[in-house]
Amino acid sequence: MSIEPSKSVMIAVVGAIAMGITSALFQESISTTVKELLNHYFPQQPAAVANPSMPAVVATAPVPPAAFQINYLYRAGGSGPLRPILPGSVLHSGDSYKIIFTPHQNGYVYLFQLDSAGQFFQLFPMTEFKGVRLNNLNPVTAGQRYELPGVGKVFKLDRTVGQERLFLAITTAPNDELANLGQRLATARNRNATQDMAQVNQSLAYQLEGRSGQYEYRGPESVETDQVLPVTWDSGASAFKILGRKLENLCTNCVYGTEFEHR
Repeated sequence: MSIEPSKSVMIAVVGAIAMGITSALFQESISTTVKELLNHYFPQQPAAVANPSMPAVVATAPVPPAAFQINYLYRAGGSGPLRPILPGSVLHSGDSYKIIFTPHQNGYVYLFQLDSAGQFFQLFPMTEFKGVRLNNLNPVTAGQRYELPGVGKVFKLDRTVGQERLFLAITTAPNDELANLGQRLATARNRNATQDMAQVNQSLAYQLEGRSGQYEYRGPESVETDQVLPVTWDSGASAFKILGRKLENLCTNCVYGTEFEHR
């Protein structure tokens, strides 16, 4: 069925409009009949009415987070003095290491390690470590101290030697892409899905190393200030004074890298 007005109807409408216009020249108004015909065959959409109760949507540009305090620490052989992991540091199989950070602003932290075997691991957020439930979750709270993998717990270097790299991204809003890649990585590893892990590893390297153009990679030299801070290795241990690493002048979509040699 055609939805177009018939020819006779169109002629009637045009005639009525002509009569109405002629009448309007003398009566300064269009007849009610003409208005009814126009509204019937050519209905107009009602104009949008602003709702004063609805707040106006204002687009805001993302802002980089404030300064961020982070310490990469290790102990040779799992004992002895506490040492910072700095550019040029050499660690050995069996060494213990952990990461302690304190955000200066509420936000989201994504920390990945690319080990000497070429495999990515997500260190933050992390829900559990060796069967122990952890509370290392986003969002992070300004001024709160976070220990990875947990208080009184450490990571330990295995027997596979080579270059170890850490990638840190700090944002003021959730980063859905990095969160999704971290979840896919954990799922693939739990299922021992080798092909899926390889795909996620490739995607993470492409993004975190800055090759996608979406993120800017900044190496260890990007640390703006160093300061000596008291840091405790684990619960009940003595406090050590070490060279703290404080990231300042952070940029949006930057990834901060740290690396060390594993022998």
